[in-house]
Amino acid sequence: MNDIERTHETKLNGLRGKKQRRAPQRQILDPVTNRPRQIVDPVTNLPQEMGDPVTNLSEYNLTDSEHDALVNGLNHVYPPEKLDQPQFVCNMEYFYARLLNVRTAYRRYEQKPSAEAVRHQLTSVQLSTASELRETSNSFRKVAQSELKKIGAEHRKTFNTLRSLAKNKSIIITRPDKGRGVVIMNRADYVQKMNAILDDRSAFTLINYDPTLDTETELTKFLLVLKKEGFISDQEHKLASPSGSRPARIYGVPKLHKKRENYPLRPVMSATKTVAYGLGKMLANRLNTLRASPYMIKDRFDFVRKIRKLELGDKKMISFDVTSLFTKVPLTYTIDMILDKIYPMCSSICKYKQRSRLCAKCRNRSDFQHLLRLATSKTHFIFDKKMYVQHNGVAMGAPLAPIIADIFMSHLEESVMDHLKQIGVCEWYRYVDDTFVLVEPTTKVENVLEILNNFHPSITFTHQLEINGSLSFLDVWVTRSPETKKFQTAVYRKDTFTGLMIKWNSFVPASYKKGTIVTMIHRALATCSTYTSLATEFENIRQIGLHNGYPLSFLDTRIGIGLIIKAYETKLNQTTHSVPMLVFPEGLPPAIIPDPNQST
Repeated sequence: MNDIERTHETKLNGLRGKKQRRAPQRQILDPVTNRPRQIVDPVTNLPQEMGDPVTNLSEYNLTDSEHDALVNGLNHVYPPEKLDQPQFVCNMEYFYARLLNVRTAYRRYEQKPSAEAVRHQLTSVQLSTASELRETSNSFRKVAQSELKKIGAEHRKTFNTLRSLAKNKSIIITRPDKGRGVVIMNRADYVQKMNAILDDRSAFTLINYDPTLDTETELTKFLLVLKKEGFISDQEHKLASPSGSRPARIYGVPKLHKKRENYPLRPVMSATKTVAYGLGKMLANRLNTLRASPYMIKDRFDFVRKIRKLELGDKKMISFDVTSLFTKVPLTYTIDMILDKIYPMCSSICKYKQRSRLCAKCRNRSDFQHLLRLATSKTHFIFDKKMYVQHNGVAMGAPLAPIIADIFMSHLEESVMDHLKQIGVCEWYRYVDDTFVLVEPTTKVENVLEILNNFHPSITFTHQLEINGSLSFLDVWVTRSPETKKFQTAVYRKDTFTGLMIKWNSFVPASYKKGTIVTMIHRALATCSTYTSLATEFENIRQIGLHNGYPLSFLDTRIGIGLIIKAYETKLNQTTHSVPMLVFPEGLPPAIIPDPNQST
């Protein structure tokens, strides 16, 4: 191909890409297979097609235009139809002033006296440059305004389609429980499933009044008393004091990975601006030390670091999960256990119930118990124009929910761990309600489940056994190495993974798009223990990026930069005699990872 053909081909590709970015698409297909792009599982080596991000569980039939309007996800940002000209002029003036290092005597323009004139001594060259910059800015402003009008006209049909879907009262449009996507449900089915959850009288109570103002007044007065007595600090009082409160809202997100159970809902509470929202934050700060446990992991990276150090490849892998931990956690039991640890009862139990006649220990215990009750069992919310109170368990979305759940699980581990070790449990790693366990090959999983499920009647554990020497935990594949007794790790994605992320044509800052890819690369470098799994994951990242309209050159550049940074960190780790995160098989030349001293 000569230079002229190459030039025309580049221009045509640019025009095609420009048209592709403007037009709404159902999916960006693989140009070779004309099918949705695929990723490869690093353990099973089976291809996994990135499915449609729009899941329709309703009886409503989506048209092609409605599907195209939803396929970009619920977080997609369309460009505006008009250019913000005053902001553009201010940005250009600020840019030139910083370029010349010109600063005013006042931090804000409103602080300047109206009679004072602003004078800047600029040279003739600076004035000439300012004039050229103004002309260039005006040209850009005209072109940008024209382009935004064209783009706005193209997206106006999409906006009208989304408005019509929002006005359709027979359906609910929401997000899935895990991953990104769009789920459409019949409103009647959605309300029925939520009512089935809220009809559980062991956790929820239906009330016929709004207690927001009464609870806010009670909490405000009580916090003022505690502040005067020195039980809470001024900063804690400011954080916990409610103002302009409203009832919480509860909604459900469908669990698409549980098709056999007819897609149950996970209840999530929007607790912002509720009476106890600030109180929950204040109490979370005080209770944070109680959630610590030697068996708890911080995140996936902490789990990977710990599992790679083990040489227990001959043990059996099992994962345990607590069914609906947040709504089933025994609240009264957990609160009493927290009080016993922080404010134990006095040796001679006070006979009086009046607060003023209690001793200092019993008063502190009673006050803290009242705060915990206000932040948990007196939480009220609205669903379907009905008011409820959750008197047991904690709601996902409340500030105290993960703290209470972790404290209960830590207490469970502390109570049963000795018994579990006696029957063959070797290692125990927990993240909230998910647990990865290594047991002796002769240990029966039924015996472990019996101990766990007998701890408290409200809690039920389920389990999953390893398959062909591999088990998924969080988003990590754990595989027993055939050569050694160590474990290999790789990135795991569920079967419901759609590949949806921030689109390349989404009108968001470029740093958001770069951060999305960089995060995936960082996860791959930290999780993949072999070069083979790392190469597979890098190709998966490319396919996911291309699936969302990202240029291949951008993806390769970010992968290259990530490798250079990783090589530099590995070199530093080797000089300090620490174990590198990435293990390469024998015979592979180390030149595969670029030298940090070389340019890309």
